Amino acid sequence: SIAQLVRSGLSPKVINERLEDYHANDIADALDILQPNERAILYRLMDVESLSDVMEYSDDADKYLEEMNPRKASDILAHMEPDTAVDLLKNTDSRSKVVWLELMDEVHRNNIQRLASYDEDTIASRMTTNFVTLSSSLSIKEAMSSLVRQAEDHDNISQLYVVDEKGIYYGEIDLKELILARQDEKLEDIVVTEYPYVYADER
Repeated sequence: SIAQLVRSGLSPKVINERLEDYHANDIADALDILQPNERAILYRLMDVESLSDVMEYSDDADKYLEEMNPRKASDILAHMEPDTAVDLLKNTDSRSKVVWLELMDEVHRNNIQRLASYDEDTIASRMTTNFVTLSSSLSIKEAMSSLVRQAEDHDNISQLYVVDEKGIYYGEIDLKELILARQDEKLEDIVVTEYPYVYADER
């Protein structure tokens, strides 16, 4: 088990390698079994991206974030799905949440604050800012370059959202369609414009 692994006395390198065999949900369950000093071992060994996945599965993520260095906790929040991070910050009584937001880079902080500004009863409160947008005027080659750049910050890339010259939603492209498109094709030719959508302020 994960608890036995942490308590095994094995080298940090070996523990970290074996942790890769476990799903984030399993690690989240194990956090509740471990003592604070044992959890600290996991916090040190695991990278921010892996810990953000674990926190998304935990019902006590705010408690665990409080046990960490504030900078690391802030980075983990920034890497979580924005809507999940917003829910955590809205529901926690932790006094650290102000510090976590202050330490966050401006882009992630603005995304979280924007989502948090919507009423709980509106669609926007359940939306995410983790997606890629492409301009309808791009060529296929330019669109691929834009995708690669944005993929550094966004991992939801199976569906790509297209906006017109005014930045208004235009349609959607399946990643596979973009990859298979000929270089001389226009992006507009592979956009699905009848993709379902709702406005952020709808109930």
